Amino acid sequence: WKGVDSLPGSPGPEAVEEQEQPNDTFQHDDPLGEGIHPEMAEMLQKGVMEACMGNVNQRNLRFPGSQPVSLDLQNMSMLEARRYYVTWKADGTRYMLLIRSDGTYLIDRKFKITRVEMRFPTRDMTPHHFTLLDGEMVVDEDTVSGLRTRRFLVYDLMMSRGKSFIHEGFERRFQTIHDDIIKPRNMDKQNCAAGRISYNYGAELFSTRRKDFWQLQTSQKILNEVIPAMSHESDGLIFQSWQDPYKPGTCDELLKWKFGSHNSVDFLCKLDADGTAGLYLLETRGRRKDHVRLEGARFVIPEGNEFAQSAEECNGKIVECRYLKDEDAWELMRFRVDKGTANAYFVYEKVLKSIKDNITEDKLLKHISHVVGVGRPYDAERKYLAQRGRRP
Repeated sequence: WKGVDSLPGSPGPEAVEEQEQPNDTFQHDDPLGEGIHPEMAEMLQKGVMEACMGNVNQRNLRFPGSQPVSLDLQNMSMLEARRYYVTWKADGTRYMLLIRSDGTYLIDRKFKITRVEMRFPTRDMTPHHFTLLDGEMVVDEDTVSGLRTRRFLVYDLMMSRGKSFIHEGFERRFQTIHDDIIKPRNMDKQNCAAGRISYNYGAELFSTRRKDFWQLQTSQKILNEVIPAMSHESDGLIFQSWQDPYKPGTCDELLKWKFGSHNSVDFLCKLDADGTAGLYLLETRGRRKDHVRLEGARFVIPEGNEFAQSAEECNGKIVECRYLKDEDAWELMRFRVDKGTANAYFVYEKVLKSIKDNITEDKLLKHISHVVGVGRPYDAERKYLAQRGRRP
C-alpha cells in the first residue's frame, strides 16, 4: 500500500512486512491456525477477558473487543469536544492476537482461538509473554498479477509483556505498538536476512504492521487519494479519540463513518414455514439474551450475488445487509462467517439513525473543517497548518 509518506500530520508510517509466498486464492475470512484443547482455550479466554475488562464472568465468556458506533448528527459533536485522529475503515476480518512464550494465538469474534506459528521478539530479543493486540486481517491484492497477500493491521494494544495498557490513552498505546511489537520484529527480520538468526518469516501465514492514524484534517485526503489507491477494500473511516482508554464492548466515543452504499446491519436469517425469510437481531437489554425478529423487515437478494441466489441458502446464516430506501428492504451484501450472532438491537437502532441522518461525505468534511478550525482540542493541528501556510 502506497501513499503514507505524503500525508500530513501522521504520527509516523510503518514499514510494511512483505509475505514471501502470496497466493491468488487468499480471503480475509479464511480459517487460520490450528485448533487447541478446549481447556487451554477456556484458560486463554479468561485471560483475554481479564486483560480487557479487569474481571471475568465465568458464565459469560465472550469476545471483549472494543466496538465502534455509527456516526450520526448527535454524536458527531464529539469530534469537536475531544481530539480525534482518523484512519481508513478496512473491510476485513476482526481478530485479537495474543502473544505468549508458548505460542501466538488468533482470537476471532466468535471467541474461537487458534494457534499460529509466528515470531515476536521483545526489545531485548527475548520472547513476548502475554501481549494482547487488536486488529484486522486484510488481503492485499496486486492489481497486475492478481496475487493476494494476507496482512494483519494492528490498531490497538491492551497489554504488553504482562503490563496492562487499557487505562492508558490511545496515544501511548499506539506508540507502544511500534516500540514493543513492530520495531523489534523488524530488527529481528534484518538479523534473519543477514544470517545471524535462522528463522523463515516468509513461512508465516500473514505479515504484521501497525495501522496508520492521521490528524483529523487529513480526512479528505484519505477519502480522495488513500482509499482509492489501496490494495484491499475499505468501507469508510474510523475516528479514534487520542486520549481515551481502551473500552471493551460498545464504545460510544469510537466512531465509524461508512460510505452510503456500505452502511449495513448484520442479521440472523431464518426461514418461516412458508419459506419467507425473517431477519433477526440480538436483544441484549433484558435478562434473557436471544434473537428477536425485526417485524416488517423485507429481505432481498440482488441478482448475481456471489454468496446466495435464494433465501434457502441464507437460512441460519449471519447476513450483512444494506438498506434500500426506495424499496424499503434490506439487501444481502455477504455472509459474516466470522460472527456467531446478529448485531444487537440497539446497534441496529444506531445504524438506522445514521442512515436516516444521511451524513454524506460533503457534510462530514465540512464539519471536520469547522471543528479543526475552532475546536480547542485542535490547537496543535492549527499550529501545524499555520506553519505550512494552510487553513483547516
